[in-house]
Amino acid sequence: MTSDLAWQIKTAALAASTLLLPGCGAEDGSRTETKPAPDTVAPTIAAATFEGTSIRLTFSEAVKSPEAVDPSKFHLTFGYYNETAVAYYYGATAPVAAHTTYTAATNLTIPLTQGAAENQIGIPLPDSFNRDTLCQNAAQLDQANPSAQAGLYLHYAEPGLPTIVDLSTNPLASIAAYWTLGDGASILPGRFADRPIPVANVCVPSGASGGTTSGG
Repeated sequence: MTSDLAWQIKTAALAASTLLLPGCGAEDGSRTETKPAPDTVAPTIAAATFEGTSIRLTFSEAVKSPEAVDPSKFHLTFGYYNETAVAYYYGATAPVAAHTTYTAATNLTIPLTQGAAENQIGIPLPDSFNRDTLCQNAAQLDQANPSAQAGLYLHYAEPGLPTIVDLSTNPLASIAAYWTLGDGASILPGRFADRPIPVANVCVPSGASGGTTSGG
């Protein structure tokens, strides 16, 4: 084969094919970019911790500034579990199914604050919050019934704007929003149904660290 014929065959082969380089698109040279999938995962509360005059919430991811969110969307209760109970009816007794009792611990009205980290917010506590009384009651209940898990619990109602959202505006879902159901929601069957968030470190002695008020 002559050199001229070999050159002609090579030129024809190149003309009939499309040469693609890694990272490049088709013949026009455009790049093919893969867009990341949209974030559809809602944030969750990983921990609630008592800090003296406020409660620090730590989320599973960064959340937007909460200053415009109504603080009363959050609710604090004193909760405890009754594994066995007896009801009295006109001098007779009857067993009562295991249940959890909740009473309001305080009203949250002070604006929420942004935490030190982007996945934290603060819930300021009013002066009316009585930590000592709550801890005394919790100690008495836990002593009488080791399974009571008495302590401070956090609830949250999602409906109503603005609400707690992550950076992709996925909203925090309601958490044990019993109190929105009315007075009849103060006693519920079962053991901490729907899992309210136990607030840690409320009844920890001064100078100690760790622990929770309840096991929820």
